[in-house]
Amino acid sequence: MASPQRKLFHKPKRKKRNVYILSRPLSAASHLNLSFLSDGKLPLCHWGVLVSDYDRIELQRHLQSLREDPNHRRSSLGTLIELRRTETNVNTINVIKEFGEIEMSDEWHVMGVKYIGTTSYPIRGLRTRG
Repeated sequence: MASPQRKLFHKPKRKKRNVYILSRPLSAASHLNLSFLSDGKLPLCHWGVLVSDYDRIELQRHLQSLREDPNHRRSSLGTLIELRRTETNVNTINVIKEFGEIEMSDEWHVMGVKYIGTTSYPIRGLRTRG
């Protein structure tokens, strides 16, 4: 038992979030009508990591409602972390804090989603570490 003079401090539990891998055909391949080369082949796709508060069922429900009604307004799906190649051929980390319908209607309109697991690592740390 702790003495009255000594206080015990407990770190608050970090919120667990769901982690998904998103993949889409390479944009260069689709511009050259070669997207069939990356269809269904994850190594030849552009990848991103989505960290979301939504579980698998909730995420699936949001994605389905967006497909059925492109004007459907909803909250962000989560934070997307992806590598981007600059014009000088250098990889940089791109973080989209509120990944949602704008990104999905633009670059991510065709994508695969794979559930990976959960993390309690803070988003700020994920952004920093990549």
